[in-house]
Amino acid sequence: MSITMTTLERLASAFWDQVRSHALPDPVHVQFDPREETVVVQVRLTRDVGPLLAWADTLDGVRAEWWHTDTGDLHLTVTGRGPRGVRFRLYSGLRMHQCEGLVSLAEDQQEPVSLDQLRSLNAQFQVPAHRPGRLGVLA
Repeated sequence: MSITMTTLERLASAFWDQVRSHALPDPVHVQFDPREETVVVQVRLTRDVGPLLAWADTLDGVRAEWWHTDTGDLHLTVTGRGPRGVRFRLYSGLRMHQCEGLVSLAEDQQEPVSLDQLRSLNAQFQVPAHRPGRLGVLA
């Protein structure tokens, strides 16, 4: 007698394998979509895209896109394959004003983005804010 997993069991198992195998930030929301055979993970972003990159770096065949919504947000979506080839869709967002001068998308514009571009964006968030009178001053 052979025992086969249902699609939902396979998705849940892949999710738990992913979480147990990597030091990942806790998700905000997880959904198992048996119809699309996808694990959907909402990642919490506070001041940068590091948590989303942490998840993305654990997947194979990654594709990403960003979208400047008409409500002033920058939505980020990453898709890729996790354990057992299960498809993962990661998503999150920031307020567009947090990305001022770093992301040039017109309102309601959507386009593919590479993980390298997301890493560059993340690096810009890590640069300390300029403090007048302190830059280049020797003590």
